[in-house]
Amino acid sequence: KYHARKISQQEALDMILHYRKMGYINQAFFKVATGGSTGVICNCHPDTCVSLQATKFAKKFDKNFAHGAHSGYSVRHDEAKCKKCGTCASVCHFEAITVIPEKSWLYNNENCTGCELCIEHCPDGSLSLYQDPSKPLPLDIDLVKSEFVN
Repeated sequence: KYHARKISQQEALDMILHYRKMGYINQAFFKVATGGSTGVICNCHPDTCVSLQATKFAKKFDKNFAHGAHSGYSVRHDEAKCKKCGTCASVCHFEAITVIPEKSWLYNNENCTGCELCIEHCPDGSLSLYQDPSKPLPLDIDLVKSEFVN
């Protein structure tokens, strides 16, 4: 029905990079049938993805609502490197960044999903991700182990 097929790891990575360049968000859907491993990796455009649109809409009424798991990351801004060109704001589908060209850079941590598109597209290298302690732990098995083993 959906013409699903198994692909190689390299083909999957190439597809992800291709869609990230176009401003798409990657989502992993975990399936019981695969023993809890990733069953589907989706490259979704936030303007048309039902999952992302549902979360964006519901957050207007409940800021804690999420249709999926949060990445656990937030964006760090290096004021000295930033030229305030606005590229980051133009690729942010969650209204987390506002730029007044050549004047100011504003960040709304509550809106940010930690998707990293702004970082990948920043021509100045002025943005980076950090694990945000105010957000849930990222879905990173090594990180989770280090939090609970010691």
